[in-house]
Amino acid sequence: MAALALIAAACVPPTAPATDTWEFKATQVTVNDSQDEVWAGPLCISLTGCKDEPYVINVATRVKIGVPGSASGFVTTSRSNNPEDVEEGGTRTLTGAAGAPAVFPGISRLDVADLLNTNNHLEVMVVYTWVMEEDAVAVNTAANDVKDFLVDGLNATLATGSIPSDLNFLLDLILDNLGDAVTLLLSNIPLLGLGDDVGGGAMNVGIAAKGSLAGIIDASIGTATIPAFPIPALDLPPDIQHVNIFSMGGTKTFTGQAFNQYGDGVHTYNFQANQV
Repeated sequence: MAALALIAAACVPPTAPATDTWEFKATQVTVNDSQDEVWAGPLCISLTGCKDEPYVINVATRVKIGVPGSASGFVTTSRSNNPEDVEEGGTRTLTGAAGAPAVFPGISRLDVADLLNTNNHLEVMVVYTWVMEEDAVAVNTAANDVKDFLVDGLNATLATGSIPSDLNFLLDLILDNLGDAVTLLLSNIPLLGLGDDVGGGAMNVGIAAKGSLAGIIDASIGTATIPAFPIPALDLPPDIQHVNIFSMGGTKTFTGQAFNQYGDGVHTYNFQANQV
């Protein structure tokens, strides 16, 4: 049925879609197992306070399928606004800057009929979330380096692609190209050095679709084989332990996602994508 959707919509005059602002952010963190604890027998030695200062970095990018050079990116971090002294078992709600919101203005969400207008190009936002624990040295430079490489990868893949005639294969196109973009990123990544403790990463992929097109994508997500995006044995960039894919047909939440790259320490996060 999806293969006929574009033909069926041919009688609808193409119009320019309105634009929205969307954001992706962390909304809650739980310290399941403290990263900063140091134990001597049954006692926690208070060298580090036995408490954590969790925060996130969002390496945020966006790209329009079939528009060469359209990828761009930016980095947000909650390091200066993160909860302090969170004890093991403690949960904190993250609001405002504490969630490191990655804000995307000017998003044109497309429906099936909108694809008939050759001036409309489906946009994809890719947010590589780093789960971190604050110590002494920030890793902002490393995050910006990764952002630049990810932008280059998206420009070499999705920006040169095209929408398939059968929309059931749209998600496959996006995931295949994103996998190639991550491969390009890793082939160019330098030694990023040491800094704050790294808990793990999540790859969050938002597709600017609404209406029937969002429904097609959501149905595909339910049956898709989600790639693992393996990262070599490095601290940075962090292991991609979760992959969250969503259309922008409405608010999407991702809850109970645990990150344990610390080796000793586990933090669990909730995330949300929504229109602002």
